Amino acid sequence: MKVISFIGRSSSGKTSLMEYLIRELNSRGFKVVAVKHIHKPTFDVDREGKDTWRLFNAGAETVIGASSERLYLFSRTKVTVDIDTLCNTIEILNGSVDFILVEGRLPYKRIKPWNVIVIGSDEHIDILQSLNDQTIAVVYSENFTRLEELKKIAKKPIIGMNQKAELLQMILHLK
Repeated sequence: MKVISFIGRSSSGKTSLMEYLIRELNSRGFKVVAVKHIHKPTFDVDREGKDTWRLFNAGAETVIGASSERLYLFSRTKVTVDIDTLCNTIEILNGSVDFILVEGRLPYKRIKPWNVIVIGSDEHIDILQSLNDQTIAVVYSENFTRLEELKKIAKKPIIGMNQKAELLQMILHLK
């Protein structure tokens, strides 16, 4: 299983990039799971008034919505769940998985995810402080104009958002 974390500011293009990669990986027969790290300690993913929302807000520790094709789990937690725990849970629910694409950052103990830094605009260049040995590429959007500065700082492959196929190839060849 390859775990890849997409790191960037809000509206940088992380979700669009992940959508493309999920479609392309699926079309090649790979099993892909997406994880969205949410920075807010409390958030709602269910609509107010729906049964699962009502049960959770009544005080249930965990609410699971299950059908013949989908499983939805919403649970209260006292700790930040790390990527290792999530990978174990994903494999229990889905069996063997080829790729886990994480939008955002999660702590890890054993499983060290690969990173893709996504820069959406000139003001977001400070996200490069997230560069590390696990960074495989920096992806920039069409709005980004500081490309020469980026090349000096990044020292990693730099890919335009319109060159997603290059990133896909890099991901397919990760060891």
